[in-house]
Amino acid sequence: MTRHRRPFGLRDRRLRGAEAFSAVFRFRRVLRGDCVDLHLRPNGLDHARLGLVVPRRALALAVRRNRCKRLLREVFRLNQQDVAGLDLVARVKKDCADDRLRAEFSRLLQRARADMTPDPNFRADSSWTPNA
Repeated sequence: MTRHRRPFGLRDRRLRGAEAFSAVFRFRRVLRGDCVDLHLRPNGLDHARLGLVVPRRALALAVRRNRCKRLLREVFRLNQQDVAGLDLVARVKKDCADDRLRAEFSRLLQRARADMTPDPNFRADSSWTPNA
């Protein structure tokens, strides 16, 4: 029996572990929206990585939380080339319609690209400040 493979290879584009999430939160660069906050940090890689925080407090039903995560991953998949070189953590703040969530997250990704152009000489252990 063969396992089903994910078609777009997003598994290696995810943030894993508490330390990876903490590093993004410590960088303290946040783009705020009504439904989602997007935390950013350059990662020194040639691709973007995504972490998701969808608390039960914001979306009580597991079905809604899972759907929200699927929608955010899909928007990321479609826009990942635009934010290459960044670690992103999307934190959902409240429930909103699917179309609104997609549009807001897409807009935040565009702002992230404009706001944080990664330096090709960046080392993950160095300090780096966003473009002014």
